[in-house]
Formats: sequence, structure tokens, C-alpha cells
Amino acid sequence: MLVSYVYTSEVYISKANVQALLATANLQDVMAFREACCRFMELQMDEMNCVGIHCFAEAHSCKVLEKRNMDYILEHFSSVSQQEEFLSLCVEKLTEILASDHLNLPKEELVFEAAIPWLNKCLFRKQSFEKVFKHIRLHLISPYYLHDVIESQDVVKENQGCQRLISEAKDYLLLKDHPSSMVLVPTDASSLPSPFISSARC
Repeated sequence: MLVSYVYTSEVYISKANVQALLATANLQDVMAFREACCRFMELQMDEMNCVGIHCFAEAHSCKVLEKRNMDYILEHFSSVSQQEEFLSLCVEKLTEILASDHLNLPKEELVFEAAIPWLNKCLFRKQSFEKVFKHIRLHLISPYYLHDVIESQDVVKENQGCQRLISEAKDYLLLKDHPSSMVLVPTDASSLPSPFISSARC
């Protein structure tokens, strides 16, 4: 098919063949065709496939497609996190998403609600859960949700790091409600609240 493109500058791209064509274009360094495949994949992007397209683009060094898919994931996190592809994310990619100040959320509780199904997908993920949990901005979560939902999870109860982060969040919420009663010195940079961080997650 690439031979046809070289001679005619025309080729049929479909959902069924685009990934194979892009990989071949990369291998043979046919950049114009590679870009055509990237544009096609971008047009097909939706909440169900954006995670897979992002990972594919990253693996094939398609930087523009990779970034646009990440932007889409961040903008539509609430719906993307409910898709099956989201559950296949490795812990490194999931934490990259959750750490972003551009994560678009109506409420921070949705981050925890996305993390639990991801955790339950594979038992071995339990050992990595603290890496995920530290990117949940607990100081933006309702104290009632923090106590009734988050603290009731066994994976949280059994992890000292998670317990420490919850304690810091509670200290911050107490300080916010009673500013003259105490001085808070957070020990973890990821839990440190600031006006910039608070305004970014909304």
C-alpha cells in the first residue's frame, strides 16, 4: 500500500489499517504519509479510544497526536475515566494524568472514584496505590466524603502513606476553618495546597 502511495500520492486509510500503516510509514520514514495517518487518528478520537490512541502515538513518537490526545483526556476526564481503556493504563501514565493542573473536574472526588476501579482491575496494583493516591488533592474533597468513603477503603486503611496524606489534609481543612488555632507544615509536596492548584481543579 505504501508503494501505491509513493507513485500516486493516494492511499485508502481506515480504522482497520491506520495503525499498521502509521507503523510502516515510521519504519520507512515516509513522513507525509505518517502525518496523514496521524490526522486520520485525531479525527477518530473520542472518549472511548483516546487513551489507546495516546499510548500508540507515544510509542511511535507522534508528538502532536500524543499531546492532542492527552489534552482530550484531561479535558474529558470524567467520561474518559469510565471507559475500559482507562483501566488498562500503567501506573506511570495514570499518575501523569492525575498530576496535571489541567485536569478538568467538577469535583475532586471523581479522581478517587476513577482510581478505585483502576485498582480493582489488577490485584498487583495495590502495591502501587500510594503513588496514585498522592495525586488526589485531598484538601479539595469534602470532609464527609474523606471520612465516610475514602477512609473506609481497606487499601487506604492498610497503607501508612495514604493515612499520612489524609492526616495532612485534615490538618489543612481544620486550619482553613479555624485559621488562628494552629500552624500547618505539610511534609509532602503533593499535598501542599495553593491558590494556583485549587483554582486549576474546578
